[in-house]
Amino acid sequence: KGPTLLDLIESAEPKRPLSALSFRFPVQLVIRPHLDFRGYAGQITSGRVRQGDVVVALPSGKRSRVKRIVTFDGDLVEAAAPQSVTLELEDELDISRGDLLALPASAPSVARRLHSTVVWMNDEPLDNRKSYLLQHGTRVIPARLHGVASLNEIVQVEVELAETLPFDTYRQNRGTGGFILIDPIRN
Repeated sequence: KGPTLLDLIESAEPKRPLSALSFRFPVQLVIRPHLDFRGYAGQITSGRVRQGDVVVALPSGKRSRVKRIVTFDGDLVEAAAPQSVTLELEDELDISRGDLLALPASAPSVARRLHSTVVWMNDEPLDNRKSYLLQHGTRVIPARLHGVASLNEIVQVEVELAETLPFDTYRQNRGTGGFILIDPIRN
């Protein structure tokens, strides 16, 4: 009786809309068509941003103010998840693909070591001596794992990263709390 499972899934609303979460903007591309414009393009993972907001670039921690929110259809005063936009900042910061923009008051954690629950989907067991690639949004970082896992196991591991990574817990924000591990040999 009632709707099908597919109908329920398609009509389900999240507990909180993405725009209600803290602002997170992983930089996908730096656009520099001429000397007078440097824009950071990407999709807003969560939250909202307004022209004039102070943002922090992570992992560097440098701050600037949003000068313009540029879209194909023209500039916006405000943008929210899941819009794709280009942000122009008042200062020319050294920001590149994989960096994350956030509001300073609600910035995510930044670390080189983290503890995580992973679902191991590789035929080969986890090898603590091997280097993996961790893809987090638009950023890819070399990583080493410490733990034991074989195919289809859900396990706790310690992740040691080659660089610092801005992140949220998965419970806080699945867009910046999740990642994919890649075996660089087998892809």
